Amino acid sequence: MKSLICFGLGYSGMAVARRLSSKGWQVSGTTRDLATWEGGKTGILCATFTGTSPMHGFAERISSATHLLTTIAPGPDGDPVLNHHREALLGHAGRLERIAYLSTTAVYGDHGGGWIDETTLLAPGTARARQRVAAEDAWREMAGNLGVPLDIFRLSGIYGPGRNQLVALGAGTAKRINKPGHVFNRIHVEDIATTLAAAFATAAPGAVYNVADNEPAPPQEVVGFAAEVLGMPPPPEIAFADAEMSPMAREFYSESKRVSNRAIIDHLGVKLAYPTYREGLTALAAPLGTKDKP
Repeated sequence: MKSLICFGLGYSGMAVARRLSSKGWQVSGTTRDLATWEGGKTGILCATFTGTSPMHGFAERISSATHLLTTIAPGPDGDPVLNHHREALLGHAGRLERIAYLSTTAVYGDHGGGWIDETTLLAPGTARARQRVAAEDAWREMAGNLGVPLDIFRLSGIYGPGRNQLVALGAGTAKRINKPGHVFNRIHVEDIATTLAAAFATAAPGAVYNVADNEPAPPQEVVGFAAEVLGMPPPPEIAFADAEMSPMAREFYSESKRVSNRAIIDHLGVKLAYPTYREGLTALAAPLGTKDKP
């Protein structure tokens, strides 16, 4: 039996965990707060890991795991999983076959709207992106020490149930900000799960994959389409120079690129359920398919 331990059973981690569990995998993982964790009825075993101290019982869990997935973002002090479990991994991960790390396409930096793929040189332009590059390197080192292949998945903007522009429109918080030339890709959370399941099933482990949809698009276009799907007027368009934004949001608008997803399609055989934001938002707005529609 395949056995996965997932550090970070949050939005993306739970999508992967549910998918593998449905295929007969034994799945366990961590959350920052068991009291608020939403996976209690899934049968997935979960323990607390806040990133500030080791997970209780990790050595026993990792000794039986065939796969390890980590979705937890690094901080200024490095990757929290490696900070607290390096020695346990080296001493107890005898059955481990694969390691998977969820990273971000932010590691490529700004490309002025140009196309990038997995061969593009990394040029992180923000502190968070530089931390991601450092974490990728740290996991490569760990994988090399263990003699286990590492797959790195660089994710585009994640959306799905409960986390999309339909929700923002319903809450009255959606903004249609126009910065000419600014585009980026998105990826539905279920297509992330499809990609990882496909990678774990392939006989060619140890690669980097950009996980993105087929159509990079400007954010104001996506907000406009979401409003159309809901049958409501879109919020007024705001020029980027006039928009009030948090520092993190403004940082997001500092980079523009188009991400090729040919590797997951050609090498892993992934068929995206939601190849563009149109299919994704339309499905999320379906009356029986979501609670997001206001």
